[in-house]
Amino acid sequence: MRKLAVPLLVVLLLLGGCTAEGDAELSFAAQMQAFVAMGEGERAPFAFTIYFKSDAPPFKTDEVHTLSFPNAPDVAVELTDVTRDETKDGYAFYVLSIDLCARAQGVFSEDTLRVTTGETTLDYPIGAWRFDVGASAPELERVDLWQSPAASSKADAFPYDYKLAEGARLVNIQIGEEIFESPSEAGDLPLLDDLPLSYVRTKVTVEQSGREYDYYGKGCLCGALDIAEEAFAEMAAYPAAVVTAQ
Repeated sequence: MRKLAVPLLVVLLLLGGCTAEGDAELSFAAQMQAFVAMGEGERAPFAFTIYFKSDAPPFKTDEVHTLSFPNAPDVAVELTDVTRDETKDGYAFYVLSIDLCARAQGVFSEDTLRVTTGETTLDYPIGAWRFDVGASAPELERVDLWQSPAASSKADAFPYDYKLAEGARLVNIQIGEEIFESPSEAGDLPLLDDLPLSYVRTKVTVEQSGREYDYYGKGCLCGALDIAEEAFAEMAAYPAAVVTAQ
């Protein structure tokens, strides 16, 4: 399987040449499988990217009123910035920079990002997302979670590198429905690769002095740095946005 070692944005921008003629002017978002663990009240940065024909943008950058998850309203989506860039072959993309904000504890599923402008509501399929919201985490004095990579080349593996304080022990790492017991402090954990990309924000349990503490890692976009050519056709066939109100 031939690999293309190029950044994710560049890879996805090339998809314009693979889009079916009938869908050429329809905007779409890259889909991924995602597990996001976070504490109630916590804010986690992320960015969604919307692709479209350069001469047919779905909305203007200053027209976005709100972003939301229609099936997971307890996870708020706060827009922080919208930028546009052009690509070759007449395609462009918007980067919607956001903060995910957990309003309540629980497990929530989502497959849609809703973009509301002054005149239109667009529903973008985004894949299979699962949010696991727990209690807020204590201070990171027992473990350093921020040395791990933010992106990787394999969609079927989650890389991590955690640094434990003296006397602390890594009890488990949750990356979805899978919970890995007594893992090492660094390594790769297997992921399902039903979609070309995976986004993982872990829940990590650490024990020190006989007491366990739950923490939440930083996110990693797995598969973003080296995408197989065979995945292009699958990504180019992503469902386009659906207009739900006008």
